[in-house]
Amino acid sequence: MFPHQETSPCRCGRAADAALPEVRCKRCKRLLFKGYVVEVEMKCPKCGAIQRFDYAYQCRERHPDPS
Repeated sequence: MFPHQETSPCRCGRAADAALPEVRCKRCKRLLFKGYVVEVEMKCPKCGAIQRFDYAYQCRERHPDPS
């Protein structure tokens, strides 16, 4: 079993979903990858935007603040 599947909690303390999270381009919304990263910088093949993603970004996207 991989470290962030089903029974393993997110580093933020909330339970992880069974499916891998989708990470999309912030500009054109194209699916860039599914999964978890520590830190990555990538260029969208569709619109050319260069973006950085990290684990904290993924936690914020999956568990937005209720305020």
